[in-house]
Amino acid sequence: MNISLQEITADTVRDVTNLSVREDQKQFVASNAESLAEALFSPEAWYRAIHADNELAGFVMLYDESLRSTPPQEPRVGVWRLMIDARFQGKGIGKAALQQVIEHVRAKGIFSRLRIRRRLKMTAEMRR
Repeated sequence: MNISLQEITADTVRDVTNLSVREDQKQFVASNAESLAEALFSPEAWYRAIHADNELAGFVMLYDESLRSTPPQEPRVGVWRLMIDARFQGKGIGKAALQQVIEHVRAKGIFSRLRIRRRLKMTAEMRR
């Protein structure tokens, strides 16, 4: 399976916002619409659609301080969002996409590590 990271365009943005994880996973990841809205006001946001054999399968967004107009001397980068649509899960697409993200970060030649962030809403069950 060929996995690629592609720019999101006016022609693809609606399809990206329509992607969704399984119902039981929604507490762990923001919607793609929310992520893209945050990216609009975050100069550090680098985001791409994940395609599997030319079919839209997911979304990834990095927090990349090197994108600031005046980047810090030692910029940080991290995976801000990563989601694979429920229909495509369990096929190794997320792993392959993350490998491409790692290659993208390495190619910049300015980072010593890639941070991973996660979003977690505490449920009553988790608080016990």
